[in-house]
Amino acid sequence: MKEFHISPRQWKQTTKTDKKILQYYRIMENYYMELSFDKPKRDIEKENDKQKLLASLPKQQRRR
Repeated sequence: MKEFHISPRQWKQTTKTDKKILQYYRIMENYYMELSFDKPKRDIEKENDKQKLLASLPKQQRRR
């Protein structure tokens, strides 16, 4: 109840399905918040991997 800012009376009046939906929403919100903190790290890692790949490729020669 406190997590959803709902009074005890309102919580009792909600259906079982609504309670499940609220709990699912809270779980998914936490999941996406954790992902959003990891996103910059993953972007940096992807960029580093891309730079390593480009460095390992042979240099291209210009056509004459």
